[in-house]
Amino acid sequence: MASPYKDHSPSKGSFLVLLDISKLQLVRDALKSAKFTDADWFDLGLKLGLEYSDLKSIEKDKDSNSTRLRECLGVWLSSNSVCTWEMLASALEELDRAAAEHIRKKYGDPASQILQNYSTRISKIAFNSISIQLLYTEGLIMEESQKKIEGCGGFLVADVIKEILSNVFDDHSKLIKLGNILLKSKEGAPVAEDMLKDCKHTFAPDLNSLELNPSVSSVSVKGATYPPTSGMCNQ
Repeated sequence: MASPYKDHSPSKGSFLVLLDISKLQLVRDALKSAKFTDADWFDLGLKLGLEYSDLKSIEKDKDSNSTRLRECLGVWLSSNSVCTWEMLASALEELDRAAAEHIRKKYGDPASQILQNYSTRISKIAFNSISIQLLYTEGLIMEESQKKIEGCGGFLVADVIKEILSNVFDDHSKLIKLGNILLKSKEGAPVAEDMLKDCKHTFAPDLNSLELNPSVSSVSVKGATYPPTSGMCNQ
């Protein structure tokens, strides 16, 4: 069944995430998923407004197109200018229209941007066993990711947040489900309240009248916690 919230129309409310150096890996991953060619890094840098001399320095100092692209993005994200997904998509437009469209739709999507905005706060919350199970049953993560979260003391590592981001893009209602899960813990409730408020203003105006999914609304917040497992939490 299609999500009632899936709508990329510009007539909907807007939510803008400003990109900075902390989002470097996310931006790099976005270009990979868009199948952008690393060899075009120099032209992309020019389109993003970087100085020719800075790009030539990167070309000289770095020995592969992959590392040059990463450095180019790092310079852009570290600049004093405003950096957004739309700016990246616009820079890509003449170089790779398909990549530009991918970035604009998937990462510039309002629900995706809301999750990106709260991802740092969410990553600091330890999910208990019941909440982790709900992430799986509500379609936010795969079974394999459950074990990864448990091995990291209940915290959502970058790969898991990336997985949730992809699922939220496919179905906006899953962002609301994530908020409902977070509401069940004292630690997560403030984040959930802010996030759901942004959802209401952006793409779910009837959010207050929505009935929570029974599997989420009836669950107890008590559950096992997990000690971190070495080697699993740096991904």
